[in-house]
Amino acid sequence: MEEKMNHNFDSLSKEIKKLEFGKDIIKKALSDVEVKDVNRLEFELGDEVTTYSILESNGNETTVIISTENCSDLGRKSREYLAGLDAEIIDNGGIPMDLKKTYIIFLSKNDPFNQGRSKYVFRPRSDEDKSIVLPWGPVIVVMTYDELKKN
Repeated sequence: MEEKMNHNFDSLSKEIKKLEFGKDIIKKALSDVEVKDVNRLEFELGDEVTTYSILESNGNETTVIISTENCSDLGRKSREYLAGLDAEIIDNGGIPMDLKKTYIIFLSKNDPFNQGRSKYVFRPRSDEDKSIVLPWGPVIVVMTYDELKKN
């Protein structure tokens, strides 16, 4: 990915629309997911947002949303993206059972939580038993530009 990083953070919203660059971001952000195939979806959720469909090695098809929008309100933006994605599927004749697991990747200039980390992963887990994870809840990844530039 190093040779593809000849741009600055402000140009990422254009770069993430390119399939090969999107694949690189997905593989880096979702390092615990075995990605078999990646395709760009035709609909957009905003100028700084691109959507992809991935096929995992286990056969699951999931949706990935990549955003370079300001990370100041991750909860609200995540809900906005999910609502837009759900509406797009249902408006095109889909039914709620067609809604897939979704990963939302936020690319940030710097650590939005000021904890000294370059990557955060949020999953819907039980407060009582952290081993219980909702299988279809969204997974939100926040990754800094510096983390993206690493080999």
